[in-house]
Amino acid sequence: MGELTERAVGILKILVESRGRVFEKPYEHQRRGFEAIEKLLAGDIDTVVVKAPCSAGKTEIPLSLFLAQFIEVSEQRIGRIIYVTPTQTLLYNMQERFATNLKYFVEYFRLHADQKIVERVNMLQPHVEHGLEPDPAYFIPRFTIASYDVVAYAWVAQRTIPFRPFVTRGALVSSMIVFDESHQLQDVCAYTQRVLPTLIAQMAKAGVPVVVMSATLPNEFTERLKEMLGKSSVEEVCASRLKDSRKDVGEIEVNVDLLENDVFELADAKDTAFSVVSDAVGEHRDVLLVFNSARVAYEVYEYLLEKLGYREDVKTLFVHGRLMAGVRRRREKLFEKLRKMRKENKNWSLIAVATQVAETGLDYSFDVVLSELAPPTAIVQRVMRSGREKGQKAEAIILPPVADDGRVFTHSIYTRDLIDHSRSWLQSEKLTIDKLCDIEFLTKVASEEYSILISRRERKENEGKDWIDLLVTEAERILNASLLVPPLMTSIQKKVLERFKLRLGEYTVLHVLDNSWFNENAGAIEEAAKVGKIEDLLNALSEYAENTALVVERSIRISLYLRRDKEGRRYVELPLGAVWDLGGRPVIFYVKILKRESRPRSDIKKTVVSYIRLRKESGGNYSGDVDKLCGKIVLTSIRDESGELESFGLISTDKVKIYV
Repeated sequence: MGELTERAVGILKILVESRGRVFEKPYEHQRRGFEAIEKLLAGDIDTVVVKAPCSAGKTEIPLSLFLAQFIEVSEQRIGRIIYVTPTQTLLYNMQERFATNLKYFVEYFRLHADQKIVERVNMLQPHVEHGLEPDPAYFIPRFTIASYDVVAYAWVAQRTIPFRPFVTRGALVSSMIVFDESHQLQDVCAYTQRVLPTLIAQMAKAGVPVVVMSATLPNEFTERLKEMLGKSSVEEVCASRLKDSRKDVGEIEVNVDLLENDVFELADAKDTAFSVVSDAVGEHRDVLLVFNSARVAYEVYEYLLEKLGYREDVKTLFVHGRLMAGVRRRREKLFEKLRKMRKENKNWSLIAVATQVAETGLDYSFDVVLSELAPPTAIVQRVMRSGREKGQKAEAIILPPVADDGRVFTHSIYTRDLIDHSRSWLQSEKLTIDKLCDIEFLTKVASEEYSILISRRERKENEGKDWIDLLVTEAERILNASLLVPPLMTSIQKKVLERFKLRLGEYTVLHVLDNSWFNENAGAIEEAAKVGKIEDLLNALSEYAENTALVVERSIRISLYLRRDKEGRRYVELPLGAVWDLGGRPVIFYVKILKRESRPRSDIKKTVVSYIRLRKESGGNYSGDVDKLCGKIVLTSIRDESGELESFGLISTDKVKIYV
């Protein structure tokens, strides 16, 4: 065991005990993970892949080893760490968790060691990089938490405000990058699953130490990395049968009786949810309810609020991907606080309703999980949000896909063959805590799921639809070229890199304008609507957007998925409020550059607001250049006096088709 690994074990002990748990020795996969990352930082290997079940201490492996460098300055091999999550939804949850870890770490060394260690570690306060800041730090802080999209597009110098590729790439190359929960970057065509290994391989070839972690990663992912980097350059750390060595895990009973139904009507889902919650509340137990669509989750959440009424012994939370940034940040911090409160005299219940975001980074052990049927890897992640504490007896209940007025929302998110596979798998495979803690079992589940996605893609190819392969080839070509492009690139090189896509969909950011702004600028809005002239309105919007803190606070990141209608025409959907009707001329306003502080050599000091003039189609639909919106902040005109947006995001608003 190397000296750095020995120090990492000591740090792991501090972090575990700070969470109120007893530490005897590291798990075998933690020790081997320390040794592998020590070799990674020494330059002996290129990438480390850690496969371990949920709640097996994966997160602490790279964190402890990274912190171990700062005990002795001579041991410092890399000065930054970037922790990457699949979604933005729980970025602040992870920030709170890491900040707490560092707090205990500093307190320990303040009492037991040199003050210089405290000073060095104090520089490592975690910083969130969510892509909305007007003058982003571009991973310059010593400790950054970011989403896959932000890191991937920074690698190809996209989405930067302003365009600063040198700083972006330089910061990434000088960091250790940890890609957590890699399995969750899924799509029905296996596009992202095939592109992600190439992105990681290119980073590794550039000298970036990369760690990949997941509980449900298919073998194909690791094999692809080994194919590109060489078998000896990729070290795989797999947890053994963890249940045999763990004493701090509970029991989980998984009930699949309801899967005898093909679908569940929304009304039945509501009643079942209320019945489960009512029983749990009576015993002060905590319940997590996970649904595949925000619409269903919202309906169930509203129903529970109505039926439960106000109760001091019940704390209800709603978590999904369409919360405003400020609301999301405050809500995510509650989980860490409630987890600490749980250790005290607990006379309350937490009822959390969520979408798929609960599968990642939600560090809370529920007593009951009620989940809508989803792919096997998703079910594993959801079920393992329970029974994570010693002696805890938890249960999980799996519902069939929920339908309303004949529409099954799950089928628009996951393929039917994957859902059918999951149903038969759950009915034939009795899930126990032993299996859920067995990485060989979990890897087999992930590989079978991946095979179904690939098989579906191949069937589509046989129908003459081989466009996914073309997209993958194009993405890999661009990533391969990214190693050769200099930091100060030409316009042609910039255009090449801009074509890279991490996902099949794109994203934009919606900012919900403050109601008071409408009241103050009613004249400019009315005049623009009358004559179709937008200059005054554009100036008013620019002045409004100079309050960058407000713009970030009330912003919502949404995905833009390219779809086809019955005539084969391509379109994306946006909330109707994103389209302003000015004298019969539809317009979308968006922020190109947010206000920056005046700095030396910086001449960008004002917010730049631009617009797209759309052409109206029949049926109230529009056509326009949606590419201009990708990564930009769209100023929406949605008004809501009830405050619903503050709690529920934009999930209940009407949408409009924008043809491209």
